[in-house]
Amino acid sequence: MYKGVIVEALVLVIFAVVGHFIGERLPERVRKACMQMIGVVVLYLGISGASDSKNLIVLLMSLLLGTIIGEFINIEGALDRGSKAIQNKVASGEEASLFAEGFVTASLVICVGAMTVLGALQSGLNGDHSLLYTKSVIVAVSSLIFGSTYGIGAAFAALSVLIYEGGLVTLAAWIAPYLTPDVVAEMSGAGSIILVGLGLNMLEITDIRVTNQIPAIFMPILLLPLYNLF
Repeated sequence: MYKGVIVEALVLVIFAVVGHFIGERLPERVRKACMQMIGVVVLYLGISGASDSKNLIVLLMSLLLGTIIGEFINIEGALDRGSKAIQNKVASGEEASLFAEGFVTASLVICVGAMTVLGALQSGLNGDHSLLYTKSVIVAVSSLIFGSTYGIGAAFAALSVLIYEGGLVTLAAWIAPYLTPDVVAEMSGAGSIILVGLGLNMLEITDIRVTNQIPAIFMPILLLPLYNLF
């Protein structure tokens, strides 16, 4: 049942580690240029993916409510503390400063989107891993780039894949009736808006606490059915 998720996580780790060793041999100006280009691509992915949303009110309410919940929980603070505990053991110096950024960036880019949700549901309901295998090819390329730019922190995004996608696979039979195409579209739209903020952060245009906005991705599961009642 978890074969697709495990394969994707392993692909992420392997290619991120390979990218890390390649990145160590790149001049700083090249790495910075790569980081800026990734920021542009993430910004594009966010803008193009936001069009998946068909209900602006539900999208806006999901983002607002999700951000409020995330700020109260302070997901970013907890993530910073956890990543610092890990990075002190596996990284040092400049590499350590990029650890959390690499983890968050890779996690959001790889886990956000309809392909992730639909692939996990197919794995959990039908044992069909084809969509996650296809996604693994995309993950291989992206994690290679993330690893070369951000270092070993990108490889730890495999934890996000295992927890998030593994959770969707485990709960597939229970949550599938609630994840209608319209709900998945709004979830994808909310995640894409978060990617816009992430891209702007990577380009050093803004300093948005995007990690605290993650609960917004799940708000359409509750808000869209409520909206449809009126």
